[in-house]
Amino acid sequence: MRSRRSALGGVKPTADTHRGLWLDRFLTEQRNADGSSSDDTKSARQNLIESCEDHPAPDGYGQAHRRWKSSFGDDATLALATARGRIALGLGQATPLEVGLTLDHTWGVPKLPGTALKGLAAAAARHLLGSPEWDVGGESYDTLFGTTEQAGVVDFMDAWWEPSDDGASTPIHLDVMTVHHGDYYARAGKTGETPPPLDTDKPNPVSFASVSGSYLVVVRGPAEWREAALALLWIGLKELGIGAKTNAGYGRMSLDASNSLIDGLRTQEEQAEKQRKEEEEERRKQIEEQLAEKAKKAEADARERQRIRDLAKLGHENCGHLMPRLLETESEELRKKVLLHARELGLEFVRGREEKGLPWAKAVMDAWPEEERPKPAPVDQELAKVQSAGEDAEELRRLKQQCMEAEGWSPDARAALLGALKKKFGGRRVNPKNKRHYTEFNDWYKSQKR
Repeated sequence: MRSRRSALGGVKPTADTHRGLWLDRFLTEQRNADGSSSDDTKSARQNLIESCEDHPAPDGYGQAHRRWKSSFGDDATLALATARGRIALGLGQATPLEVGLTLDHTWGVPKLPGTALKGLAAAAARHLLGSPEWDVGGESYDTLFGTTEQAGVVDFMDAWWEPSDDGASTPIHLDVMTVHHGDYYARAGKTGETPPPLDTDKPNPVSFASVSGSYLVVVRGPAEWREAALALLWIGLKELGIGAKTNAGYGRMSLDASNSLIDGLRTQEEQAEKQRKEEEEERRKQIEEQLAEKAKKAEADARERQRIRDLAKLGHENCGHLMPRLLETESEELRKKVLLHARELGLEFVRGREEKGLPWAKAVMDAWPEEERPKPAPVDQELAKVQSAGEDAEELRRLKQQCMEAEGWSPDARAALLGALKKKFGGRRVNPKNKRHYTEFNDWYKSQKR
């Protein structure tokens, strides 16, 4: 066996080489005696499949395809199925590669077996229609696909590969699937200890062949049942996929066919797609409105925070120009804070600036309800007299005598008079005769405090 494989190592495929025979007989390396695969074996499989890529169609295939296509009569309907990606057919076949590929026995080109097409149509009827009529045992299902006692009314023919021209290459491609936890999968479900899947496991890439291209689907039988069969294939090829690894995206095809049933399915699909887009657009608008509302609220919150920070600066009289802007806020809470701060500045402080015509003071006074303004304290007449006396010695002596003899002077007025007397008569260089006015009042003031 080894010598024969060594002799085959120098053989290369030609234009007339049958691809099925080539894949079955010309693998130069196989598994080791213990069943393990070496790197040479993996490389040999990969090279064998790569040698089938971009290989021209066999001579005479185009003519045979046209003859086969013209052999069908009025009882058959033809439709072209085109792969949207890759198709994995016949992976479970027993071959030296251990992963098979469905090829036409005569020509060695890819094909879609009629059995696979019929099985796909039956699966679409069971899983996608959701009607008892099209489930196993249903009248329509049994009529179209048959039972163990009678044949179905529609024949699903093998779908031949449709070459774009006589010189087209066969659509065979090298693909790879990688098993990351081989020991775990090998022991899963068996007796004994199963090793856990770990990140330290050695990945095992497995090369296999997949196909693409277009294929001529033919169904034969009564017209109404042919329409039903094509409709099931149309939805099955689109939604379920044909062959292996459909969960990984393989096997999806589009069927170029048109009848009343397919047109109805296509209309339903378009309506569903339109509704989906409308709902998606509505959700998008709702999200945009929510985001815009959040942005608007965030902007308003930022303005309020800035106004509050500005409010904190109002303790300095030079920042009073901020008050009108703060009073324009829509926040009633912030307006109250501004007015409260104005109160803290003092009514006289604000009034004084209003008299000077400062706009911010006027804005505060206009926004301050009259009934909420603190009432001014009654004027202290004695204090006013002391303040107006200034350094008039005669007036100070008169006020001193009046304060010591009369009652009702406020503490503020007494303290102000003491300060004025000290300033006028309390100095070191003051004549002792005049200085006594301060000392006498100071002694009297201390006695009153006691």
